[in-house]
Amino acid sequence: YWGGCLRKVDGNGTISAVFAPITRKVTIEAGEGGSLSITVDGKAVASGSSLIQGSELNIMATPGTGYSLDGLTLNNKSFSSAKYILGKEDVTFKATFAELVNEYPVTATATNGIVRLYKNDGTPIPSGTALPDGTPFKAIPFANAGYELSALWIDGENVTGEEGVYSGMVDGETTVLATFKPKEYELSIAGTTGGSVSVKNGEGNDLSNDGKVKYNSSVVIGQPTANAGYKFISLIANGQRIEQFPATLTVSGALAITATFEELTPIKDEYIINAKQTYTYNGQYKSFIIRTSQTHATDFNVAYEKDGSVVSGVPIGAGTYNLTITRPADDVYKAYTSDADYFKEKLEIAKAKIAVTEAPKIEDGKITNYGNTTLGSDTTLKVEQNGNVWKFSYTPKDGKKDNYDGTVYYLSTGTSRTITISGAAQLRSTGTDPEPAGYVRISNGGKVYTPDELKSEIKEGIEITVEAVPDENSRFVEWKEGAPEGKNNQPSFTTTVNSNMIFTPRFTLKENVEVSLSKTSSEYGEAHDITLSSTIENAQISIFKDEECTQPAELKNAGSYYVRIYRPATDEANEINKVFLYTINRATPTPDAPATTDIAAGETLAQVQMLGGSAGSVAGTFSWKDSATVVKAGTNTYPAVFTSADPNYASVENVPVSITGLSATKSNDPGPGPDPTPDPDPENPDVPTSIEEIASETQIVVNDGSLLIYPCVPVDVAVISIDGKYIFRDKVGKMVNVRIPQPGVYIVSFMNEGKRVSRKVCVL
Repeated sequence: YWGGCLRKVDGNGTISAVFAPITRKVTIEAGEGGSLSITVDGKAVASGSSLIQGSELNIMATPGTGYSLDGLTLNNKSFSSAKYILGKEDVTFKATFAELVNEYPVTATATNGIVRLYKNDGTPIPSGTALPDGTPFKAIPFANAGYELSALWIDGENVTGEEGVYSGMVDGETTVLATFKPKEYELSIAGTTGGSVSVKNGEGNDLSNDGKVKYNSSVVIGQPTANAGYKFISLIANGQRIEQFPATLTVSGALAITATFEELTPIKDEYIINAKQTYTYNGQYKSFIIRTSQTHATDFNVAYEKDGSVVSGVPIGAGTYNLTITRPADDVYKAYTSDADYFKEKLEIAKAKIAVTEAPKIEDGKITNYGNTTLGSDTTLKVEQNGNVWKFSYTPKDGKKDNYDGTVYYLSTGTSRTITISGAAQLRSTGTDPEPAGYVRISNGGKVYTPDELKSEIKEGIEITVEAVPDENSRFVEWKEGAPEGKNNQPSFTTTVNSNMIFTPRFTLKENVEVSLSKTSSEYGEAHDITLSSTIENAQISIFKDEECTQPAELKNAGSYYVRIYRPATDEANEINKVFLYTINRATPTPDAPATTDIAAGETLAQVQMLGGSAGSVAGTFSWKDSATVVKAGTNTYPAVFTSADPNYASVENVPVSITGLSATKSNDPGPGPDPTPDPDPENPDVPTSIEEIASETQIVVNDGSLLIYPCVPVDVAVISIDGKYIFRDKVGKMVNVRIPQPGVYIVSFMNEGKRVSRKVCVL
């Protein structure tokens, strides 16, 4: 629904809309003895012309020789201003002239500004009005935006004024002439840490920070260049993001250019977990597995060194390796090379131990089978006899010694003994969860005994290896019985069988480690290093955009994130796998208020144009908090709103903007002035009152990348992009031109008396 009609889609089709601007008829009438002219942007307007609502009309009544201006009306009501903003109705300007009788016309002319005339009591005098000879009057010049008064002449005499008010006296036909010159504004070039930006004037000359630029001149901004280790992020000129370079800007006020360069993210050694990784040789390549914390960098390169020699490729042989880990720079991370000792001896490939697969046999005191091992024919065998005990020593041959350790198997013809695992069935203590559990494994020469063999084949004199093996959620504590002296706390030991034996291990549940974040929020622009409330070695810290932890994210922009803390189970503690919410709050910018031009006291803020203004590197726009506020005489501050276009920054509701309201009487009374947006007539039933009617009857025109909004009555209007960014927000009573940064769908929201109605608009 686009604020128009609904149509069921039943095939290919084309929808087109034609928008036309709202126009108002301007009628110009002048009586005998003079002329009345109206210009828009310096071009003359013919009576009966239709002009776009919101056009600024410049009105000039010129009496003929022997005549003076008798009266100037707008729609039959007295009118004294030299400017008028075309509102929501057709207008008729009428000038009448009278023959001079001892009176002389006082005419005010100016370029790039206007001059308003007043009697000493503050009553406005339209230019061309006849006054008696010797009548005192006051003249107040008002410069157009970007200009300042150069000089003011009364009948050719350069006069001086006080606080912007100039005094004169009628002496025959009196002419007041004001000349205005372009202002010079300060140029600020900030935020060049990490890079540089070239700024030139229209002639190609370099401009520097704190330099001066003239109104309406050109400034050319070149493509910013980042230093090594940095990348260019954005360039903001007076709140507007510049996307294409070189960019040519026309100076309309103080110009603040802020280039932002971001340092590439460093990869610290501690971001790569350097826990020693141990494998047992099995003839396969064993690479060091990169596990990172607080970074999403991947594609690391690992170089291996063993015994002072560089290893080609990935290691395969047993030994202890030193590592050097590197990663080239990209548009996110700096280049990384690990510290020389950070990964020293962090990869170990242990020798495989030969295990007996077929036990040797002795019959009638003679060896009938010499057994076999996992290494088969690549072993040598040495047999030794000591009484009833036979010792079979299997040793890897020379070509295998680098990767294998030998083993010893004992065979006895002595008395048979039994081995009992206390409280276990099938060698296993099967506690019920959450009870701790584990089992005992007994072997000889790497060959593990079955329960039946423990009852029948264990004989005096042999040497066995006893191991306590805890379940996944349990850990070994001690041997309650069966361990040799000094071995009670060791999970495995070797012992010689000399009697019936009982082994009783004790297990306990692994520790559940509590983990939390030291802080769960920060502000955009601060450091966002995640720290844990307790030290947990080798914890992996990962950042995600979703609670399910499927969308990796950089902890950078304002918003909500999910921090996953993971560490696999260790011998002492269970696995850690926790997810915490972390919030980066929007920062609040500190805007520099825009400048304004002087205005006649009594006019509203809607007539005051803001020039310049900046919030540094934060894109955004300024608008009056209440544009219907009447400007008082003197210099006062009025609240403006800085609406941030950067989602990382909040808007600022009360930016004090200084305005000087000039008054011929120097009183705090706002004084007379035109109403650029007359209030609707309460007796006119056609004036919309509900917010639904206002939204429906307000015309929105898409024109060359802009939205022209013609409110039918004064109303608060906001233009918001589909992703929630404010493009414009203000109370408007006349046509407003909202420049759209890029094509897309936008929301135009109307607010009145606490109610809101929105319309969608597509800008192509």
